[in-house]
Amino acid sequence: VEFAVDFTEDDEEIDPSIPKNVEKSLKSGMEEMEVLLKGADAGKIIREGLSLAIVGKPNVGKSSLLNALLREKRAIVTDIAGTTRDIIEEYINLDGIPVKIIDTAGIRETEDIVEKIGVERSREKIQEADLVLLVLDSSRELDDEDKEIIDSVGDKKCVVILNKIDLESKIDENIISNFDNIIKISAKEEIGLGDLKNTIKDLFFSGKIDTESLIISNSRHKQALFRALENAEMALSKVRMNEYLDLISIFVTSALRALNEITGDELEEDLVNKIFGDFCVGK
Repeated sequence: VEFAVDFTEDDEEIDPSIPKNVEKSLKSGMEEMEVLLKGADAGKIIREGLSLAIVGKPNVGKSSLLNALLREKRAIVTDIAGTTRDIIEEYINLDGIPVKIIDTAGIRETEDIVEKIGVERSREKIQEADLVLLVLDSSRELDDEDKEIIDSVGDKKCVVILNKIDLESKIDENIISNFDNIIKISAKEEIGLGDLKNTIKDLFFSGKIDTESLIISNSRHKQALFRALENAEMALSKVRMNEYLDLISIFVTSALRALNEITGDELEEDLVNKIFGDFCVGK
């Protein structure tokens, strides 16, 4: 583009192959940018880890699930509702990715001051987590507390866990039919944990965690990629409308500058070298 703009005389026709080559290059670059942006969230998780919040009403088996995933007795498990009053955070390794598991206090209305603080923290953790593991007791019918928690999850990425499948099921699954990911487990008997881990991988890494391929793991780089893609799209639309090349060059240059924020390259020097290296230009 720069060559055509700078070295074409006013009475000369622009080589018709140039717009075609520009369109081809833009489409190719945009495809690569889109691939990088699709993997940007996975890249952030690979760099920072994945945050999972285990939520549900008291006594549905949240702490048992934490212990089962950790394969150790980290949280106290009793038949007394409200045993967990504070937030417990632990890490597991999921195919090389650090996963922070947050066991929250059972969410319910309570007059106990300490438990009430724990419930408020649980609600905060729901909003902060990358993924909510909503635990329901499949051996009991869903009550108003369960339904309130289901509503509180909102549009968060969520996996519904029907726990205690080693007992007779009494839950009406029609109430949770709008959820895409429902896993049946027994935390006590450690049944279904493999299915849960595979579901987590499917949600965030399309089933496979690939730490070898090129990924964007920096939010600043992600924003630069968005700007580059937007400018490349504008340039492509101008090419297809047969606009002047000097107008197209503005958008191409803006896209390159955004990419150079990631790579650290200097655009002007590279352009000059490219023009004199690849084209026959009189010195």
